[in-house]
Amino acid sequence: MPSPKLKFDLCQTFFTDPDRYNKAGQISLTSVDLFFRSKPDSNGRTSSGKVNPGVTVYIVKTVDDAPDLRNIFQESRARVTNQNIVAFSDGSGATNFKFRKPVKLQTGFTYGIGVIFEDPGFELWESVAGDKIVGTATTSGGSNQLIRDGKLYKFNYDPDSRFMTERADRDLVLKLYAAQYTANSATATYVNPKYEFFTTSSNNGRFKAGEYVYQTVANASGNVTFTAGNKYIEAATTGGANLELVSPGEKLVLFSNSTYRQVVEVLNAVNSTYIDITSNIVATNATTNFMKPPIGRAYNIDKSKNRLYLVDSNANSTLKFAAGAAVLYGEDSVANAVISSIDTVSVDRVRVAGDITSDSRGTVNLNITFAEANTTSGYDLSLGRQRRVQFNRFESQRFNHHDARVVSRSLEVDQAGLFRSSSTLDDGSTYLIDRVSVLANATINVSASNSELYTSPSLPPAVDVFTLTADISNTYTTTDANSVTIDSEVDGPNLARSRHIGKKVTFANNRFAEDVRMFMTAYKPANTDILVYARVHNSADEDAFDDRAWTPLEYKDNGDKYSSTEDENDFIEFELGLPQYAETANVLPGTFTTSNNSAVINATDAVDPTSYVANNDLIKIYNPLIPEDYVIATVVNQNTTSITVGETILSPDYNNVIGSGFKVDRLKYYNTAFNNIINDNVARYYNSSMIEFDKFDSMQIKIVMLADTTYVTPRVDQIQVIGVSA
Repeated sequence: MPSPKLKFDLCQTFFTDPDRYNKAGQISLTSVDLFFRSKPDSNGRTSSGKVNPGVTVYIVKTVDDAPDLRNIFQESRARVTNQNIVAFSDGSGATNFKFRKPVKLQTGFTYGIGVIFEDPGFELWESVAGDKIVGTATTSGGSNQLIRDGKLYKFNYDPDSRFMTERADRDLVLKLYAAQYTANSATATYVNPKYEFFTTSSNNGRFKAGEYVYQTVANASGNVTFTAGNKYIEAATTGGANLELVSPGEKLVLFSNSTYRQVVEVLNAVNSTYIDITSNIVATNATTNFMKPPIGRAYNIDKSKNRLYLVDSNANSTLKFAAGAAVLYGEDSVANAVISSIDTVSVDRVRVAGDITSDSRGTVNLNITFAEANTTSGYDLSLGRQRRVQFNRFESQRFNHHDARVVSRSLEVDQAGLFRSSSTLDDGSTYLIDRVSVLANATINVSASNSELYTSPSLPPAVDVFTLTADISNTYTTTDANSVTIDSEVDGPNLARSRHIGKKVTFANNRFAEDVRMFMTAYKPANTDILVYARVHNSADEDAFDDRAWTPLEYKDNGDKYSSTEDENDFIEFELGLPQYAETANVLPGTFTTSNNSAVINATDAVDPTSYVANNDLIKIYNPLIPEDYVIATVVNQNTTSITVGETILSPDYNNVIGSGFKVDRLKYYNTAFNNIINDNVARYYNSSMIEFDKFDSMQIKIVMLADTTYVTPRVDQIQVIGVSA
């Protein structure tokens, strides 16, 4: 974009009428004809004193249909010198100004042709209202006659102004040329850049985005010497390196001084003792080592997760990054770390963006293939797994039929299942695309005839592929001190990676609920799960609401149903509610006897209860022959022969739990809510002091998503949660 002080002598605006170009949405201007009335003396005698001055034109954008001199198309610059300009007194001859490449303009908009004279001797033909048209008796209509809705503007001699002065009575005489294309189709092949995805450890400092990052390897044989400010390296006099062993494009690490090492790129290996490089040396060293290590540029740094992503890796089958003790270094930051693992990126959803030009009657197709993780052969790029993706679509498109991956370059180079596809150059020769984990083929086809084709179908030299990975896993349990598997979402440490916590709901007017009912419409395919939890609280409880444990809800309806993996709209309606009791941690050996109007249960098989339960444990006492008859109670005391509970067992409410042969389970969770069968299934929970509370007047829901893979995941469409009476 030129300076606002660039002097445009004239600017003629014009309207890109879509009707003139067969309703095309875009046209490509190739050149413009200007008609000169006069020009400086051809012998070189000019008032400006310049030899062979010229005229320059630009295509200018407009603001409110007036030319904006600071907003031009750089590729539109066209200049013709005086000796190549023709001037005719009758306006019969034109001088063509050809743009360096076609200038793409949207139809239905106003643009301008800005003209700069390098000598005042240049004069263009204008159509002036009231003047006779040359060679005729016809009076010119002036403005808007030759160019639809166009206007002529002249420089207003204010060099700081971005606008010009309108001349309402006239237009420039000119011709515009828009390309009509003969090609009705275009094709392109795209592959992924050379990424590296690392998980790191032993991190010191912070890597900087864009800096070179390299992994230490053994030094190259021999020494070199270099001087600050130079762009060459020489072999040292003593023990000098053979510099013919390096190749143009290779990157070297120079030991500049004790704290800094510089990455340089070889431009040319002149001979065995001298090489040119592409950048200036920053330090001087008379005799030092150098390395030829694996190198990339820092692309994404997530220190909280110990992840470091590089791009432009130079890894190949013999030179590549490796996990282990070798240290990574940042050239500028001097940060360092160790690679714990070389990773891949899972691809679950994709959006593709690119600057595409296509006639409205055209079709654009992009078939994209990602490497598939394969337990037997590593990573396999099979064309059978290709997926058609739409360009420039706002919504991402799912890859849910295979484990699609973008593979680190240091892994790609050894994967036999990754293609080395050939590509054809403009001269007809072919070359091999190196092993890649992403391969995309794009095609554009236009049905219009060549005479109608004002918009050239085109594909960009590169496309942006935005990949999304579901942050989900199937991990949500942990093990307690007694080796019992515990749901970590009940009371921490919350190991699941994908969850949603709803808003706390408090009932008004001293209303209390006795149960929780949740109705959920969700997509739940096989090998996935949706866990739902409720946090309930009674306002009489001194424990804070946020300190309450989460109660796992039970599926009451359709819990055994799964959605189709072939139909992403196969949503199922589920119903969930509070459980009857918490899960069992362990079953006490032997049997127990209970008595009416007693809180003591006695062991009958020489079982020592002190080995299995402790005070404040929550237990279930039940008849193994009739398991639906049970009592949930807290342990308040225990000895070698009996357990005392906080619930007095009375007839008739406990008739089916009075007698002998009963079993006792210690439960996993002491503070979750349950439907109390002894009290008509009214919700009960124990707080941190093991004080019991029946009913609740505030609640909250948590939804946890689980999946064995990231590419097949559950989705919740709608939920409705109600606090109800039992």
